[in-house]
Amino acid sequence: MKNFIILLFVLGNLSLFAQEIVPVKQDMVFAVKQNPLETKKNSIGIRYSGISGYGLNIQRRFFENYTFKFTGLIHYSEYIKGYKDSTNYEDRKNILYDYGFELQRDVFKTDGMRVSVLGGIYFSNEENKEESDGIFYDENFTKDKIVGGIGVSLEFYIKKALSVNFDFGYVFDNTEGKEDEIPVTENKTQLGLGIGLSYLF
Repeated sequence: MKNFIILLFVLGNLSLFAQEIVPVKQDMVFAVKQNPLETKKNSIGIRYSGISGYGLNIQRRFFENYTFKFTGLIHYSEYIKGYKDSTNYEDRKNILYDYGFELQRDVFKTDGMRVSVLGGIYFSNEENKEESDGIFYDENFTKDKIVGGIGVSLEFYIKKALSVNFDFGYVFDNTEGKEDEIPVTENKTQLGLGIGLSYLF
């Protein structure tokens, strides 16, 4: 009888101990699953990247460890001074657009951040024209740029549904265009840096 009571006492303590451990283990799994960088598959924000462009940024997570990003911007400015037939007439126009794509693969994650390797490419076009008294000056040019590179991205989850990312990489830049109707080509390699702020949803 005494052995039976001791056995009940031990089993009772074991069951209490098991009940205390299971919720903690479940809470740990629950916390990892609730990491917003993983559970929220979409985001929108602003971004500047020397690897995949700058402007408005939209991203989508797919599978478990991959993220696809699209970034783009259109900018137009015009400045006109005076009357067209006057001696002090001035007309300046500047058109710029760029768009780029980036693919990321997660290599390390915690509850509040992730580290990814990435590859990206972006295209841009810039056109600048200045006219004064009907004469075009040296400031006129057009440029077509293609940039591609690889790198590493660090993304951190901050308050509510916001994240901030920092990118580091190496890029190849090809620029072709015309300056006062003279063809120009420029090729270079350089560091590609980036920063962005996104709203997760």
